[in-house]
Parts: sequence; C-alpha cells; structure tokens
Amino acid sequence: MDALISALEAFRAHDPQPALLLSLGVIAGSTVLLDFFRAGLMRLLRPQKSVPIPMPRAIFLSIARPLQVLIYILGAWAAGSILLNELPARFQATPLPHRSAAIAVLITVTWGLNRISGEVRNVIKRERARTDGGYDDFSAIEALHVGSLAILYLVSGLILLGVLGVPPSALAGLGVAGGLGAYALTMANQILISNIFAGLVLYFDRPFGPGDWIITEHGALEGTVVRIGLRLTVITGFDQRPIYVPNSIFNSTPTVNASRMNNRRIKQFVGVRYADFDKVESIMAKIRQYLADHSGIDSNRTTLVNLVNGNTNMGSSIEGCFGSSSINFQIYAFTKVTNWVRFQNVQDEIMLKIGQIILDEGAEIAFPTTTLDVAAQSETIRPNAAPSGRTQSPSGA
Repeated sequence: MDALISALEAFRAHDPQPALLLSLGVIAGSTVLLDFFRAGLMRLLRPQKSVPIPMPRAIFLSIARPLQVLIYILGAWAAGSILLNELPARFQATPLPHRSAAIAVLITVTWGLNRISGEVRNVIKRERARTDGGYDDFSAIEALHVGSLAILYLVSGLILLGVLGVPPSALAGLGVAGGLGAYALTMANQILISNIFAGLVLYFDRPFGPGDWIITEHGALEGTVVRIGLRLTVITGFDQRPIYVPNSIFNSTPTVNASRMNNRRIKQFVGVRYADFDKVESIMAKIRQYLADHSGIDSNRTTLVNLVNGNTNMGSSIEGCFGSSSINFQIYAFTKVTNWVRFQNVQDEIMLKIGQIILDEGAEIAFPTTTLDVAAQSETIRPNAAPSGRTQSPSGA
C-alpha cells in the first residue's frame, strides 16, 4: 500500500489535478477488485450442507467479514492520505486521520482474531464430539478459548494505548492506581472476589464442564452445566429451570460429576414365591448366563445374581433373603452405555427378560400375601343350643 501511494505521488508531481483523480480511482478500483476476489474465494470455499469443514477452510471463512472491512479501511486510508496532502500544512501535521485509521485497523484485526479463536474452538468440539450418547467434556477447550481471548484483548489494549500516545510512565501510574483500586475492591467485597477466584479454580481444575450432569452433596443441586462464568455457574435442572450457583459453593461442597462415569449400574431386587423354592437356583443360574451373554453388560465389571445379603429395601419393607412373602435375590451389573435414556432401555430389556425366565421355569414373582390358618373346633355349634350352664325356657314361661 505504501509503494502504491509513492508511485501515485510521483505521478501527481507532473500534473496534479488529473493525477489526483486517477490516484483515487486506482485506489478505489484496487479496493473493489480485492473485495471481489475475497467474495469469489469465499464462494468457492463455502461448504455444502452436512459436510464437515476442515480447519483451514473454517478459519478462512470465519474472517471473511473482518477481511472485507479491513480491505475498505486500507483503501480509505490510502485515499485519505492522498487527499490530506492537498490540504494546507497545518492540517497535514495533525495525527488524527492516521491515528484513527490505525485504531480502525487494530479493532478489525482484533475482531478477526476473535472469530478465528471461536471457530477453532467450534471445529475442535465438532471433531471430538462423542457419538455414543455420552456427555462431552469441553472444559479444557473452553478454558483455552477464554485464555486466548484474554491475552488478545490485553495485547490489543496495550497497542491501543501506544497508538493514542500514552507514555509508559502513565501506564506505570495506571498500574499503581489499579493495584490500589483492586485492594480496595477486595476489602469491600470479599464474597465477590471469592466467587471469581473459585471460577478461576474451576477453569483450571476442570471438575466439570458445560454439558456435564452434576450432583452436589445430599442432592441439594442437580442438573446439567450450561456455562461456567467468573462469578457464577449456570445449571439447568431436569425440570428445565435455570439455577445460578455462586462459584464459591463448589469450593466447599463435594460434587459428583455423573457424566464422567464409565458405566451405569443396574441394582434390582426380585422375589419369587416360597412355593418355587426348588426352582430358585435354576432361575439364578439362567439369569447369570443371560447377563454374561448380553452385549450391553460390561464383563470387566462385577456382575452378581445372588440371594440378598442382610437387610434390603424391598418396596415398603426391610427384608433379608427370606422375606415375609418371598425369597429375594438381587441383580447387580454394569452397563456399557452411560447415557441415561439408553441405560433405561437396556435395563428395561434385561428386567423384562428376567421376568420371562422366571415364568419359563414355572415360577412366579411374589407379591405380599397373608395366610390365615383357622383351627378346627371340637364341638359343633347348634343353631338353637343354649349357652353352657343355662336352660332354655319354653315360650311364654
């Protein structure tokens, strides 16, 4: 761009008026041609629907709009520089036009880098997204994205201060004033600072991330993480109500990340009738074989089909293996899927098959029953018999 301006300035020295118009025309034409080239390249690189976009193409597409703005800013800067030379000397000495153009370029470049960072994050998340129905842990990617933006804005801010002509001594004084202000803010609002510090800890420790299903101690909070901010974390409950949690709570409360489980557990209790006592062993053996052959059960985890050990919550009562109405045994296994909906489907399939095994063995699943044994009386009660020790008088006596 500087070479183009120098060449046009040399041409203008011979014939100022036509050369000025020609210079502006060349700059305007070059700017428009560059924009047409950019638009054509964008059209060629634009992907078809449902086709994954490679990283280089995605980055180039993300800066399409900032690149267009930058082309016109540079064109306007070049044209303005030529027009500025036509003004009196006192106007040429002012740095405002060049400073304004430099600020516009800085803002556009920062905008473009911001879009590149966001597009890189989106492509990585798209390529690493799980296809098995499980939750994705993108907290590290989000932390890197936020960190890169912080560095970008810090560097852009320092460059902006340099363009505005702020001396380094003023920056030092600004730093001292900022330190004193930060200290005063810390003393005035320790809770706010505690939440911000906890947010930074969450970013670096990554106990959970957006999309994770978390449960705090005693189930006080449960839901899916939507966003982790510097001050608070947004969670969506299973009733779809948003929950805003200050980050400092997670520093002092044990939190379970259910999304990072490798398996889900099936733990069910089944009771059969005492009349089917001789069939219990055969039923449990066939259930063990069924679970061993099931493709949805993780064979590397503990799988048990056994009589319950100790007290077990069987509905509304606490019973052992020999309950009040049934012989109780447990089904204990781990599924390979962790997605809640898919787990429910696998568990339903298994429990229905277990019920069918019990029926095929000629047994039945027990339900609470009560048996009354009525003792036979030794003396037959006659309808007109008088009570013992008394005689029945004739009528009218």
